[in-house]
Amino acid sequence: RLRLEPSLRIGDRATIHTRFDVMDVVTGSGLGTPILDRGGVGAPAMGPSMSGSLGFVDTIAVRGLWLDLDLFSFLGLRLGRIPTHWGLGMLENRGDCAWCDKGDYFDTLGLRVTPLGLATFEFDFDFPLEGATGRSAMDWPFAPDVDRGDADDIWQLRIKASSVLGPEPVPGKAFQWGGYLRFRWQDYSTSGQDLQKPSCAPDGLGDLPYDCVELFFKSAFFLTPDAWFQVGWDAGPGTLFLATELAGHFGRFKATQATDKTDTSKDFLGGGGLVRLWWETQRMRFTFEGGVASGDGDADAFGVYDGYVAAVPDLSHEDWSSVRRNDFVTAWMFNPAYLVDSILFRHVIGAVTNAWYLKPQADVALWRTREKGLALVASILYAGAVVPRQTPGGRSALGLETELGLRFRWDYVEATVSGTGLVPFGGFDHGDGLPPPAWLIRTGLTISF
Repeated sequence: RLRLEPSLRIGDRATIHTRFDVMDVVTGSGLGTPILDRGGVGAPAMGPSMSGSLGFVDTIAVRGLWLDLDLFSFLGLRLGRIPTHWGLGMLENRGDCAWCDKGDYFDTLGLRVTPLGLATFEFDFDFPLEGATGRSAMDWPFAPDVDRGDADDIWQLRIKASSVLGPEPVPGKAFQWGGYLRFRWQDYSTSGQDLQKPSCAPDGLGDLPYDCVELFFKSAFFLTPDAWFQVGWDAGPGTLFLATELAGHFGRFKATQATDKTDTSKDFLGGGGLVRLWWETQRMRFTFEGGVASGDGDADAFGVYDGYVAAVPDLSHEDWSSVRRNDFVTAWMFNPAYLVDSILFRHVIGAVTNAWYLKPQADVALWRTREKGLALVASILYAGAVVPRQTPGGRSALGLETELGLRFRWDYVEATVSGTGLVPFGGFDHGDGLPPPAWLIRTGLTISF
């Protein structure tokens, strides 16, 4: 991956920011088609791919593009597709670390106010997701899809207040804080089914006229509060820091499926939080982190990689029993871009949900300092389920994950190598015994300029 973030300054008050990811793909996606050599043996042609994989995926992805306009010294305006981050990253996370492959980007019209330099207030009106889109055959392939209407769009309003340093903690001993409230709503939703009438014949691309997409009254509403703080003290030769973030949501869907045979309304109430305590000097850093996210006793899955918790998309006319009976959803999930570990939550479950975890970590310089030199990094994570019924094995213990690695930093270069092992516990016992341990070896070279 090559990430480019060029900015264009327009006078003293306006800046256009961009973010591009180049070749953000899986190794081997440039394989060509098989050919025959003179001996008649098939061999792959190692040619470069014109897409990110063997399909219609761009090799260059435009992640963000937005205008930042300073109207006055205390008033700013933002407009465009903006990466967003809040607090410690548990709720909103822009996913900009070297190993991150997710992140939050909203199409936003935002206003930022800093009265008298005492605090920062932000008011963002977002367009997180459009409903049904399409285009006519005569516009293909050059014209983009267009929104078929506003009735099924999702709308969002975020109100944020934080210390003058900004909406996320920065290094330093000053007391930093933030409070956040998000409103998200949707009136109608597409059912996944098309209206059956003679005038609804698909065009050459299979798209239907805009008035042939069936909608149902969803009446969805979510309210999400969040609060965080960070503080630091002098402690011996180093500094002791404490940071925490708490978040949750309350919401209701009047209907999750377009069926009249049964009530598919849902109520939502869940939350989670994390606490991080660390002591650091130039040569060492010792961290202890703990986190928890609520689960759901009526769900048959964690709800990220393994199955659905609230509703089943594309089957809106079916009575899907595993989600129909769950009319009070209490599961909550950390942002998937908040990376707690390398295997359990990142690759097996998908995010921290229906789980609690404890993680001590050490970062010790072997040569020079942690920021400019060679360092040893080691961590141990133990995780358990909040609601054991939601796990495959019906037990609380999820697993123990250890990681050991080396990191070399010098100016703009960072090189890393690490090994991680996961030992699964009873929560993953399907009845045929525990799955075998999983392991991962990772190497990386990051050049920032």
